[in-house]
Amino acid sequence: MKKSIFGCALVSILLGCGLIFALGQGQPQEKGRRFLNLTPEQRTQLEKYREARRAENRAFRDQMRKLGEDWRAVRRDPQADPKKVDALIDEMARLRTDHWKAVYHSRTELRKMFTPEQLAKLDRFKERMRDWRMARNHYFHRSRGFFRHRLFGEIQQKS
Repeated sequence: MKKSIFGCALVSILLGCGLIFALGQGQPQEKGRRFLNLTPEQRTQLEKYREARRAENRAFRDQMRKLGEDWRAVRRDPQADPKKVDALIDEMARLRTDHWKAVYHSRTELRKMFTPEQLAKLDRFKERMRDWRMARNHYFHRSRGFFRHRLFGEIQQKS
């Protein structure tokens, strides 16, 4: 009797958690849209921006995947041509720098879509998230004894 009640309770808890998880999918973007009070034209601009970034990121990942395969093949070859190795490394570095430049420029373009009030809200939100992340990391490291001095200057000296 007790086993069946415990089993039913466990199953209902698991099903409830699954339902909560399923209902929570897709909400962060909608919360962000409501939080910033985006206009319909801003939403369409934002969706176009996201699609363009997705396409750029997909192309970057595909190119890096191919170069990574080439790099692994060259590393396994003891007779590899040093000029080919240098050219491959240079190509990978060029691709990464181009990608990071595009990321930076696209973020500056993204900020142009928002009004000054929306930018202020977004900046406050990012600052709060950064503070929260630092506090969480500090707790994690402090609780395990790692890097205590990094965030809050808690350098402990051995006695």
